[in-house]
Amino acid sequence: MARITFGLGTSHGPMLSIPPEYWADRVLADRENPRHFFRGKTYTFDELVELQRRERLAEQIKPEVCQQRHERCQKAIRELGDIFQAHRPDVAVVIGNDQMEVFTRDHVPALALFWGEYVEGHPRTPEFLAKLNRGVARAEADRTPPVYTQYPCLPDLGRHLIQRVTADGFDVAQLKRLTAGEIGVDSAPHAFGFVYRRVMRDDVVPHVPVFVNTFYPPNQPPAGRCFQFGRSLGRAVASWPEDRSVAVI
Repeated sequence: MARITFGLGTSHGPMLSIPPEYWADRVLADRENPRHFFRGKTYTFDELVELQRRERLAEQIKPEVCQQRHERCQKAIRELGDIFQAHRPDVAVVIGNDQMEVFTRDHVPALALFWGEYVEGHPRTPEFLAKLNRGVARAEADRTPPVYTQYPCLPDLGRHLIQRVTADGFDVAQLKRLTAGEIGVDSAPHAFGFVYRRVMRDDVVPHVPVFVNTFYPPNQPPAGRCFQFGRSLGRAVASWPEDRSVAVI
């Protein structure tokens, strides 16, 4: 039977992929955004600054502090990659979110599993990068390959997981191909691309992408539901009759 041998977790925000001297570009982009989500409500940039005044954020954005935190983050991500290579699994289940890269606001499943043969990675064109918010384009090299790439998936495991979690009370959407969402790119979303490039270091094992709607109301699964879904996925992996080691990321 399959066995989960280890699990990893990582953020994939753009500040993990750009040097701190360019972080101010993200401030400019955030000022242009009129709707920032925070603890169930939305705020403008200035409203958030006022709301978080007691956190003394000005002291935390000094250049030396930013550099120290950047270095700690890079060290931690390198360690994740080292762990993955040292305990290299036969297969992986990679859980991430989509930000209109695959879905559109006309169709956003709360939970979805992919069971196609592969997902694609497309290099970003200059035209695409020019449309991105400030500070994001520099991060794209950590999320997308330099050349067109097909990342191997595992249809048998994907189908098995879909069937088992459905029997467990989770009515998940199923995907066999990733289409272009609102931003017009039919690549694996950057939540997955970051794992492929920074954790798996472009040596991607056969895997099953799992999508969770983290951003788009009204059908975001609450934390308790996500916890139960994770336990269901664990049981589903353990019931797969193949003798494989599995990582959950």
